[in-house]
Amino acid sequence: GTNNNWLNDSIDITAESDIEIYPQELNLTMLTGEVVLENLTISNDGLGTLYYNITEIAVFSEDVERGTNGWTNTTDNGSSNLWHITTSDFNSPSHAWWCADEATGNYDVGWISNHLISPPVELTGPSPSLSFWEIFETEEDYDLCIVEITTDGGYSWDNLRSNASGDSGGWRETELDLGPYTGNTVQIRFYFETYDEVYNNYTGWKIDDIRIEGTGEEESTWLSVAPDRGIVAPIDEENVTVSLNASLLSAGHYQTNLTVRSNDPNEGTLTIPVNLTVLSPPVADAGPDITVDQHSMVIFDGSGSADDKGVVNWSWTFVHDDEIVTLYDVAPSFTFHMAGVYKVTLQVEDMDRNIDTDVLLVTVRDITAPIADAGPDQVADTGDVVFFNGNGSSDNVAIVNYTWF
Repeated sequence: GTNNNWLNDSIDITAESDIEIYPQELNLTMLTGEVVLENLTISNDGLGTLYYNITEIAVFSEDVERGTNGWTNTTDNGSSNLWHITTSDFNSPSHAWWCADEATGNYDVGWISNHLISPPVELTGPSPSLSFWEIFETEEDYDLCIVEITTDGGYSWDNLRSNASGDSGGWRETELDLGPYTGNTVQIRFYFETYDEVYNNYTGWKIDDIRIEGTGEEESTWLSVAPDRGIVAPIDEENVTVSLNASLLSAGHYQTNLTVRSNDPNEGTLTIPVNLTVLSPPVADAGPDITVDQHSMVIFDGSGSADDKGVVNWSWTFVHDDEIVTLYDVAPSFTFHMAGVYKVTLQVEDMDRNIDTDVLLVTVRDITAPIADAGPDQVADTGDVVFFNGNGSSDNVAIVNYTWF
């Protein structure tokens, strides 16, 4: 007969997919010219087949962990310039912008009219928005935490928010619509204004984790994904390769988002932030080769070395009289007493501990005369063969010629 046991098996045609992605964020530091491959693992923890595709959504992001990073601060009315980066309080991970005096913990230094201005950002997406985390404590209704935007390089500013003051009640996230400014290159300004010099004994305003979403769906020149779409069976996973190429990038910070869309009914769209910091290695320049006489002082010159953030360490290494010599600083000196040709290696290091090397040759001319020793006097009969012996002669380098006359 016919085996109908398969009819008893349960077939769930409504099984759902369940997407998981690891890691949930990519943070990399690279040198200019480097290419790095990173893996994203896309897992399906559900019982239904997972279908996904990956696109790149450009985003502006600032977590205040890389110094000023293109941000500028200005003042009006000759007031003290209080915007600075602090580690005393922050949203994440360890730094934030703060408009107050670090030493006193308040802004009670006169009339304050301070601006914190972002780098230019292109708003090419359909629905851009600004979000940031803030905490403030000010004189209510008088000392204001204002947010503004410009589309003309700062010639004029529009208000995005003008009435925040008093006590924020701790760190809070604020979101502002930038839709009317789509298609423009903009800058954001965090403007702290007291309007007078009284009642300023408050902690002021802190800003952290600033993001502008919706700066356009595009492909960057430094990131690619393969494959950018796929199918993952139930209780299975697939690796996606993210390639980051800093060959054409100058030193700086770059941000984008990978948006993963899938048929997961609960998490149909997931965002993977990508933060790339590109460092420029230093360039060592030991200067031209040097020729000197014995016992002369040589002054090395590494001032031609360069780095985008500045060289912080110079070390010069060579062998002299069978001993390793290491000198430090941009222009150290050394007296060469031994004649010869010396290979001197300069290593420079920048504040990010990146290094580069360069080599110069120091030729030390021999000016020490040899000492001749013809040996003892000899007595010989006529016709005897006399052997001369100059082996007792010496020189600091080497004797290359013996002449008897």
